Amino acid sequence: MIGNYLPLEEGEEKGRPLLHWDDCFSSFGLPFRPVPIDLLDCCNGLLLFLNIESRLYYVCNPLTRQYVSIPRPPFLMQTFCCGALAFDPSRGSTRYKVVRVDCSLYLADVFVDIYDSFERFWVRRELKLDPCVRDGILLRPSVYFDGDLFRLSNTWNLMRFDVKSVSISVTGLPLSYRECDGLMGCMGVQMGRFMYANESCNVLYVWSLDNDVQSWDLKHKINIYDLTSGILLNKADAPPGCRWIGPVAFDPHSNVIYVGSSLVILRCNLDEDNSLEEMSRVDGNVMFLPGCHCQAFPYIRWLLPFTDAGDACDRSFLKFV
Repeated sequence: MIGNYLPLEEGEEKGRPLLHWDDCFSSFGLPFRPVPIDLLDCCNGLLLFLNIESRLYYVCNPLTRQYVSIPRPPFLMQTFCCGALAFDPSRGSTRYKVVRVDCSLYLADVFVDIYDSFERFWVRRELKLDPCVRDGILLRPSVYFDGDLFRLSNTWNLMRFDVKSVSISVTGLPLSYRECDGLMGCMGVQMGRFMYANESCNVLYVWSLDNDVQSWDLKHKINIYDLTSGILLNKADAPPGCRWIGPVAFDPHSNVIYVGSSLVILRCNLDEDNSLEEMSRVDGNVMFLPGCHCQAFPYIRWLLPFTDAGDACDRSFLKFV
């Protein structure tokens, strides 16, 4: 899993990675030295980076230690609003797409720019959205599932973007802003289902999204503080905004959810009486950021080297590791 730590000491501006950043990402030969904020998305084994200075995107495979440079989009972007990857080799496709949304506060329209690795160029499409929906900031991270890109919005909605038809549908989240104290929770894919989880009044709720009727199906309801009794979750002297506990990610291949606090990441097995395993604990004067405010990605390893042209992954290597 990839995420960020935030130093609590004054004067430090960049978060620290949950994984050893240099060990994981220094050998790609990228023409710039990425920091955690440069990682925009992680999708089925591929990572999407953006060089803020050059505005160039890079798609990387950490397992094969390769990267592909994406041509700079020809469109003038009014407001940068999160890029995302669309890639699913489990369906037999080795092409990938880079999707970015430009929703300037000064324009009535929303523009979606899409780069297709097979076509090897960018296209721009225009969307009409309800003003009550379009004014919400699309929060990282995104989730790609069943041909759609999902994002959370601070209008307290789930935005579902159909990459093929370039259309957006909206589903309200099952808990309100007030019920979850402004923390939006996390979403993910788990064993072929789209999932969402959040904490409210010391209870962890886990839902799946019914694809046919766009309704939420409650799967689990767990007293999270009873579950974590005896575990040091937050520093006693931490400011109120730094004391929290909630879901941060789903395991794609098992009935496991990762629960985090400012100090620790826990693995909760929902099939075994909610048994807990401590995965990572921070040391020193740092804290882990909630996934709804900073990216926390489950990383799936795929042995899929890029072709020499970099326009797709090599189908002959289609293999899950």
